[in-house]
Amino acid sequence: MARSHLERVREFGARHQLQLLTTPEFPGGHPEALEMLAVAGRVLDAEGVLIHSVGDVTLFLALSGFRISKLNHS
Repeated sequence: MARSHLERVREFGARHQLQLLTTPEFPGGHPEALEMLAVAGRVLDAEGVLIHSVGDVTLFLALSGFRISKLNHS
């Protein structure tokens, strides 16, 4: 499923000439990444986003398909 979502975002980027959506890395900064995350979230009809940084790496993820799980309190 994740690959098909990536393809949907890449196809949208190619169709609308948004190079930042067609390449896995780009030399832009945080503002450009937030903008592309917003576009990707809209294309995928995402339910939320997650931004996580560790050291000099930052991940920008569009999330969907949330499920409620009952915790097992054994």
